[in-house]
Amino acid sequence: MLVDASEFEAVMVSSAPWAMAVNYEGPGGFTEGVHVQRRAHPPFQRAADGQMVIVLGQGPFWADAMQVLGLGRYADEQYDNTLRRQDLLTAIESEVSAAIARFPRWELFNQLSTIRNVAGVVQDCGDLLANEQMRAREYFVTSDIEGRSIELPGAPAKLQGSPWHLRRSAPRLNAPTEETKFMAASGLNMPTDGIAGGTPAETPLAGVRVLTFTQAWSGPLGTELLALLGADVVQLEARRRPDVWRIYAGGYEADVSPGVRDPSRRQRAWNTMGLYNGTNLNKRAITLDMGDPRGADIFWRMLPQFDVVADSFSPHALPNWGITYETLRAVRSDIIFASLSGYGASGPYANYAANGATIEPMSGLSSLHGYAGDRAQNTGGLIPDPVGGYYLAASIIAALHHRARTGTGQRIDLSMTEAMATHFGEAIAEQSANGQTRGPLGNWHARFAPYGMFEARNGEWLAVAVESDEAWRALATEMELPSLADDPRFATAPARKRNEDEVEKLVACWCIEQDADTAAAALLAIGCATARVAKLEQVLPSPHAHGVARNFLVPLAHPEAGTTIVAGGPWHFDDHPVPLVRPSPCMGEHSFEVFRETLGMSEAEYQELVVAGVTGDMPPA
Repeated sequence: MLVDASEFEAVMVSSAPWAMAVNYEGPGGFTEGVHVQRRAHPPFQRAADGQMVIVLGQGPFWADAMQVLGLGRYADEQYDNTLRRQDLLTAIESEVSAAIARFPRWELFNQLSTIRNVAGVVQDCGDLLANEQMRAREYFVTSDIEGRSIELPGAPAKLQGSPWHLRRSAPRLNAPTEETKFMAASGLNMPTDGIAGGTPAETPLAGVRVLTFTQAWSGPLGTELLALLGADVVQLEARRRPDVWRIYAGGYEADVSPGVRDPSRRQRAWNTMGLYNGTNLNKRAITLDMGDPRGADIFWRMLPQFDVVADSFSPHALPNWGITYETLRAVRSDIIFASLSGYGASGPYANYAANGATIEPMSGLSSLHGYAGDRAQNTGGLIPDPVGGYYLAASIIAALHHRARTGTGQRIDLSMTEAMATHFGEAIAEQSANGQTRGPLGNWHARFAPYGMFEARNGEWLAVAVESDEAWRALATEMELPSLADDPRFATAPARKRNEDEVEKLVACWCIEQDADTAAAALLAIGCATARVAKLEQVLPSPHAHGVARNFLVPLAHPEAGTTIVAGGPWHFDDHPVPLVRPSPCMGEHSFEVFRETLGMSEAEYQELVVAGVTGDMPPA
């Protein structure tokens, strides 16, 4: 089977939720005035011995957090209102900063985390290697490199039934491995170990059924990827506590976002939220009150018909409903139970709350992000969420493969902190090997130059990456400086790297005079990796022609949000059709359908449950 996966599309899937509320006019084009969902990221705070991120202003933890900070005078009932809290935080910003500055960072992190207030410490790679949570979970592995034992990141998720093992150290650069030697001698161009034949199914994951408690971004993205591969994914919510991204813009009372408002159709804010509708494509949605014995009974009676149960709650949440791997296995012995959380289901931080804004500093990413000389900072898009979602999907697919071979299910325990740390293993290895702590490096590349972002005309920017001598010669010709191609200062990659500042000045002087689109097209045509830096709100209103041609970016009609452009699956399979993309479901849209299908429930029985508040498609009165 040929699988054609696209990095461009994978990134688009990851960022799609932030630009989902775009109205489509039909064949003629797109409406003016794109409405993009945005969130304010909490700023970094200076503790007594380092930087932190603290998410203040959350209702359930507000009073306790004020007491921890010694600001008990603000732990008042009048601030139970979200808007009042936000206004107060603006007014007392200097007091809050001064209070935080009195605490050692780990002391404050533990105190706030114990009361469930989301917080994170900026860790560098040295901190990571000594971190008590990662040590308790045995995240790091030891490998021999050039005769030395070096600690490296381990697996991004723990699969209890088919654990990841370090089989061998990484080969030296360009050194053939035993596998490549064998393949070259035998004429093979791909490994055959473990590949089995069979009749292709209708879609890659046809017949797989997933029941998911995931919410917000990371878990829903992971399960959406399974749905885009053909799995039947059923999202379970409670009317009293729906997916937080349904009500992100202000709860059930919020107005429908301007970008999708349409007086000609029935619209409810919780069904038109772009963030939710960007991460739940191809799913079905049910509501069920798991705290009601009737709701719990329905869950346990449906369970045998599902292959996978997934959640993205803190590890203590599902056990409160009696849901553990052991109780699930008692009902279906080969069940796959996949959990994604900030720190994983074991270790001293297991029950600490986290989100993308705090996982970035806790994973070490923030200590590496930024330009040379910068202090630590977060990215603009909370990247641990989509990274965690991709690893969740990959882990579930690996567990399905394991079950197909052995007949046994397993427990999957994914820590977003560990999944994120896996992405900068070379910085961790550098710390372990020689004690050198890496900081922000901007767009610097270890071997290539020029390599970075360069300003073009009219405030636009170009990304230019020269990764071969041929590309450099082509770029020099395009810049009308052909003599640079053979200049000994720039003729080879090592030489360009030694003279990086001068190389980048030459490229910057040329780029500033160029139209970004024209220059990108010209450089791509001659084999130089280049792209115009597109702003998020420009991507979906004017879909990239490449994405449209691959049927990746498509207009999709939602019953309440109207027609929007959505990003499908970032892959093509040569002999497995991918499912047609269906819109994200409205709240409780498929409750009766799923209950009737799995339990044979009658309409009368369903309506009784609606009246009792156990299920339904509306919030509670």
